Amino acid sequence: MTANRRWTEERIRADLGDFLDGRVIWPSRAEFEAAGRKTLRDAITRTGGAPRWAAEFGLPRPDAGLGSLYRRPVGPAGSDDGNDDRGSSDDLRL
Repeated sequence: MTANRRWTEERIRADLGDFLDGRVIWPSRAEFEAAGRKTLRDAITRTGGAPRWAAEFGLPRPDAGLGSLYRRPVGPAGSDDGNDDRGSSDDLRL
């Protein structure tokens, strides 16, 4: 039997439920591997990936949306009247 056949969605759901118990954010790939759950993580990847399973378990993914931390907000199109109250690029220090 192949690994893909052994990891049914029901089995993923059960094992993942045990692994996620008490967590408040989705674990990283390194956390899965450190816990000896690499094959579980591989099965997750084959069946919709972390976005699907994190959503099913109601856990935020810390890697999702990080790009928004580095982008400056953009106003409506054509609203650049030279009076930008969002600060200058000098204000965007990380």
